[in-house]
Amino acid sequence: ELDLYLYDSEGDVLETSQAGGPNEALSHTFTAADVAPYYLRVYAYNGSGMYELNSRQPWDTYVIDDLTSANLGNWSALTYTGGHPGCFYMDRVNYNVYFAYSDASDGTGTWTIYPVDTSGSVGSWLSAGVIGGCPAVVYLDSTAGIVCAICSTPDGSGTWNVSDVDVNGVYDPSITEIDGYPAVAYEGPSESLWYSRNSAIDGSGTWTSYEVESGFGAYYTSIVELPNGLPGIFYNAYISEEVRFATCDTLDGSGSWTTSTVFESDAYPSTSCAIVDGRPAVACIDEYESPYFVINSAADGSGTWSSYMIADFDTNWSYLSLAVLDGTPSLIFNDGDAGGIYFAQSTLTTGEGGWNYWPILGNEHIGSNRALGWVNNKPACVFYHYYDLWVGFATPSTWP
Repeated sequence: ELDLYLYDSEGDVLETSQAGGPNEALSHTFTAADVAPYYLRVYAYNGSGMYELNSRQPWDTYVIDDLTSANLGNWSALTYTGGHPGCFYMDRVNYNVYFAYSDASDGTGTWTIYPVDTSGSVGSWLSAGVIGGCPAVVYLDSTAGIVCAICSTPDGSGTWNVSDVDVNGVYDPSITEIDGYPAVAYEGPSESLWYSRNSAIDGSGTWTSYEVESGFGAYYTSIVELPNGLPGIFYNAYISEEVRFATCDTLDGSGSWTTSTVFESDAYPSTSCAIVDGRPAVACIDEYESPYFVINSAADGSGTWSSYMIADFDTNWSYLSLAVLDGTPSLIFNDGDAGGIYFAQSTLTTGEGGWNYWPILGNEHIGSNRALGWVNNKPACVFYHYYDLWVGFATPSTWP
């Protein structure tokens, strides 16, 4: 027979259990007013104990846009330009693309909405980047294939240069800056991986495309500039049931491409990559839907790939987003079974072990289509609230 008392670090009692039963239980929904760490005091007939709980402060959430349309936030993607966070997202009703920019450096202020592409057939498979210090986005147009849009100003208030990357592009584009120019990876015809780079910094030049690898499939492409300046592309080779990596010996993609197997999985894993400890790394999912961190032993990706499990309990992890926060690899992922978003971070700057994870947004209808970033010296994410159909921003009130 136990009495249970839940305290926060200021000594306030958050919850108490009802005494007198052999199966005592206590539950509490944490809010931003609760102050971590938390403590559980257990009183029993033969003594008592005080236990510090491995708990984390929930993140504060803010609505970016719930008025532009009746269904907002699909394919939401975070940017950080001009010292402020921004967010690209899709209007699912009208199939338009919008960009929102916060007037506060930490994202807690007012968000101004700018139309990027309102042609009415665009926005799916959206992915964002930063080109020349300005927000950039690639997405699928149902009639024009893969499309890129780059703004002339960091805050999104300038002119949006919208251009066709490849009319034959099919799925999952990803954008980054290679040698100062916009570069895009995507799936093209015949289930092939393609790479395209523009001749102008603002995307107003000519897009030249090259086939990288055919016959493997290329879902969830994720492109990064390697430390040697060359392109590196991760992708879900769904036909061979593996995550693969490709790199070229020229900046524009016209040279020889080298490919390798990163991680074997038949779960159609999403991929999200970053440069960690000066080496290419990727987050992906195994066939049991557990998230993994995989990193190469060499800066150019020519070495050995080593994988590390991040979470091992059985649930439907999805929508991974990897970033380096304050020098440490971190990611968020969605619990597709129960809903909500988890945050994971390694205690090692290399990410080779030491992973811990905890929930940051526990609402059962939050989590789909989201992206992680480093905003105002704190982690932050944007997300799609797939029940109430709005796009939001979340960040912890204090960090660490």
